[in-house]
Amino acid sequence: MGTVPVRLKADDPRYALKAQRMIKQGEKQKNAQSLENYPVPKIVTSANFSIVGRHPNKATFVVVGDNADYPTKAELNLVAGAFGAVQTAVDPETGQPAKYQYPNPSDAVSLVLSEATDEPDIVSLVGKPNFRAAIKAKADTIKLHARDVLELAAGGENYIANTAENPNPYGAVHIIAGNRIKKEQTSDFSLQPIPKGKNLVEFLNKQCEFILNIVSVQQKIIEDIVGLKKTLTTFATSMGALPPVVGNPAAAIVDTAGIKARNAVCSLMKTSIAATSPDNAKSLSNNLGIGTNFPKLQCNHLYDIGPKYVLSRFNKVN
Repeated sequence: MGTVPVRLKADDPRYALKAQRMIKQGEKQKNAQSLENYPVPKIVTSANFSIVGRHPNKATFVVVGDNADYPTKAELNLVAGAFGAVQTAVDPETGQPAKYQYPNPSDAVSLVLSEATDEPDIVSLVGKPNFRAAIKAKADTIKLHARDVLELAAGGENYIANTAENPNPYGAVHIIAGNRIKKEQTSDFSLQPIPKGKNLVEFLNKQCEFILNIVSVQQKIIEDIVGLKKTLTTFATSMGALPPVVGNPAAAIVDTAGIKARNAVCSLMKTSIAATSPDNAKSLSNNLGIGTNFPKLQCNHLYDIGPKYVLSRFNKVN
């Protein structure tokens, strides 16, 4: 195919002065129509290719011929904007007419239909499929618009176009961003399965039920702890109010050491309970909040009546 020619600068002497001014306007986005003044490159085909259609003054072609890998197999190429951003009629390196030979990676828009090829440009498979019928479309943006249903389907047939047995009769649909994949599962470009929506919702609902059960158990434990602290506080207060004597009341003996020890224990119990009571109150409130708000969160996201239902109402995958 040779070197890809570089688009001439707007002030190149090979352009007329009027053409230079118009091209500069087009490059500055002041007059996009001015870019039509770029000359059309000369298309070069071999004996097995035919130009079946072309625009009279734009770099747009329809070419039929054979595939480079399999000369006996047919290929159809549609190109709009041959050479793309480097479109020119003159090769700056040689000064000769720029020769275009498809397919060119710099084409603005291209559609290639191959009866058989070893270059399907599939990046998401291990190895490279060969001798495959393929369609390749390339452009800056591509939009498929169906007025009723747009269905992307793969597989479902036991044999491929070359009559060989289909190695993957179920097929697969891979959506690839960046036109590349990475083996590392932590990479943004790792290839991973799409979750099935209803199965995911069923799992999440079970997790919600599991969490609510845990919250209920925690609530009971917190309530028991609060009740125990209340009982211990009452007990410590009562102990501190007992008469500071031992033995027969008729011959009471004041046990000063016992009184100090008892009062120290009671004081320690009440201080410890008082210190952790605010945390218990927070835990009780938070747990009650989870138990109250979690079902609302579940309803908003996991029920089809919710305003933020996680499943798409329009798109489905299998």
